[in-house]
Formats: sequence, C-alpha cells, structure tokens
Amino acid sequence: MIDYGSDTCLDPWGFHLVLSRSGSVFPKAFHQALPAVIINVLVFIFFNDPSWSGFGAVGAPYGSFQFVLGFLTVFRTQLAYSRYWEGTTLMGRIRGQWFNATSNLFAFCTSNPEKVRKVNEFQAYLVRLVSLLHCAAIQQVADMDEERFEILDIAGIDPVGLAFLDTHHEERCLILLQWIQRLIYEGQKSGVLDAPAPIISRAYQEFGQGIVNVQDAEKLSFVKFPFPFAQALSLMLFVASIITPIMLGVLIKHMHWSVIFSFISVFALYAINNIAQEIELPFGDDPNDLPVAELQFHMNKLLNMLLVKQTQMPPKFVFNESTLGQKIDTYMLDDDINLFDMEKMIREHTLSQSDATIDEGKGIPGNEHAVEMDCLNGNHPRPHSNHSPKKEGHVF
Repeated sequence: MIDYGSDTCLDPWGFHLVLSRSGSVFPKAFHQALPAVIINVLVFIFFNDPSWSGFGAVGAPYGSFQFVLGFLTVFRTQLAYSRYWEGTTLMGRIRGQWFNATSNLFAFCTSNPEKVRKVNEFQAYLVRLVSLLHCAAIQQVADMDEERFEILDIAGIDPVGLAFLDTHHEERCLILLQWIQRLIYEGQKSGVLDAPAPIISRAYQEFGQGIVNVQDAEKLSFVKFPFPFAQALSLMLFVASIITPIMLGVLIKHMHWSVIFSFISVFALYAINNIAQEIELPFGDDPNDLPVAELQFHMNKLLNMLLVKQTQMPPKFVFNESTLGQKIDTYMLDDDINLFDMEKMIREHTLSQSDATIDEGKGIPGNEHAVEMDCLNGNHPRPHSNHSPKKEGHVF
C-alpha cells in the first residue's frame, strides 16, 4: 500500500501524485489509449467532414453505448473498492480479536507463586501458536508470488507436530486453532488459568470469530469479479477505443482537438477500469495491495509486548483520600510528552498549591506557583484554571 502523504502546502495541486509512477495506472492506460490516437489521426486525414449529416442517425446508438459502458466501468470500480475496504476491515478484526483473546488469557493466569513456571510456559507457548495462526491466516488469504512472513521463534515445539502442520498446509489455520483451544482447556484444568469457565469462554469465542473472518477474507481472493461482466466490459472498452476516435475524427474540425478528445475519452475509461483491476484483489503483492507483511510484523510485536512483566500487571496506584468526592483535574497530553516527567510536575505543582493554602491560612500572602512546560520538549507543564471559559483542565 502506497503512503502518498497529504502535504497540500508544498503541492496544493497534487502534481506529485500525478507524476508518481509507483502503483500508478496511468502508464498502462496511456499505452491502451495510443491506438485510439493513431486511428483518429488517420480518420481525420482521409474522412474528416464536420458537416456530415449522418451523425443524427448514429448519435443516439453511440450515446446509449457510452452510457452502458460508463455504467459497467463505474459498477466494477465500486465493487472493487468495497472488496478492498472489506479486506482491510477483516484483517483488522482478525488481528484485534486474536490479540484480545491472547491478552485476556494472560490476564486470567494465576498469581500463585507455586505455578510461576507453568504460567510462563503457558504464555510462551500461547504467543508462539498465535503468531503461527496469524501467519497461516495471512498465507491462506494472500495471493502473492512469495508468501514469506516472520513468526516468533518456534524452538521448543514438538517437531512431530510441526511436521504434521507441513503435511496439511491448507488446514493449518484449523489445526492451530484446535491446538490453541486445547491449550486453553489444559491451562484451565491445571489451574494456570484462574478464572471462571464462563469468563474464559470469551477467549474461545474471539478465536472462533477470528477464523470466521479468515474465511470471509479468503473469499475475496478465491471469488473474483464475475467473468461475464469482465468479458463484456473488456469487449466494450475495445469497441469504444475504435468507435470514439472514428466519430471524433469525422466530426471535429481541428485535428489537435480531435486527437486530444479521443485520447482523453479512451484514456479515462481504461484508467478507471485499471483501478478496479488493481484493488479488487487486496491481498496481493502489488504496490496498491494491503501491507500484509507489516500486519504480521505488528502482530508479533504486540505478542512480544505481552510477555513483558510490566505489561501484564498495572503499576501501583496511591489514592489521595483528601480528593475523595472531588472532581479529578484534567490535563492535555501531547504525543511528545514524557509521562514520567509529567507525573512529577503534577505532583510538585499539587504540593506547592498545598503549601500556598497553608501559608494563606496563617496570614502569609500566598505565592502562586505556575509550572511552565515547553510543548516541544515536554519539560515544563503549565496548568490552567479549571474555571477556564473555553475548556476545563491543564495544558502541557
């Protein structure tokens, strides 16, 4: 998938998009429209007659033909885009459901010190199987020349089981799903998963729904655009590339306008049809297809993050009882702000406000403490009053 950006300040007319060749349908459409230009030039030289009286007889049929051709072209493009977007949605759901189920199982693991080794073994095995499952799902739906995706280290898994997977390549997803479900059951039975059965059943449902979405995604690669539509559209495009330059070569008075309009008419039709051909199979290796390799890489990254102990348990929280029954202050968090520094600044600001309140109670003039923060480096927070007329909270 091409990330073409959206910098309208440097290029408000989008010339960088027009001139880009990677993933463009223009070169192919240009070559498809060239024969129409040649036909138009020849017809103009030998048969040009702007006063030709036969246009009224052929104008209506030609207009009907162009209407049907335009309808078929737009129909295919709309269907191709819906397939492309459906593929994007399904792959996002698959990754989200399987990661959510894995995260739930990590949360359900017991904190019993006597079962630490079994918990670690369960978690390490689970993330490896989920990585394999996600990779097998992508390979099942992908239509690529080279379907190579990275997986987590499989060292430690029984080689006999891996050999069984190799001999049943088309059923890998279902086999891995069965292994994961059995692993969950064994974990619950052995006490590794310390949660009621109805709660753990949510993980089964998420894995099962993910497989259903894999089957829905696979149909996008298996079921292509209906052949009768594609055949009729190809024939009509070919006919249009002949009839259009002939009509314009006869009727238009000036050659340069005749050539320009012939080229644009045929070029536009072929370009739109090429767009549909590019995106109607979203799981390929063309520049405009979905980045399935990046999806697998990101899934492995998320699974690895689950193994980090600080990810599995939330940090401790110290509740300030003096704030009981009061509203919680809000702060604006920029993406470049360090949370550790932010918490420190908030704590210091709270303490300074408490000291100022004590001094005022003793008759000493209060000292206003304003903590400034530069939005670029995140070193100095600047709290604002909660009574701001625009919005409530502190800005960092």
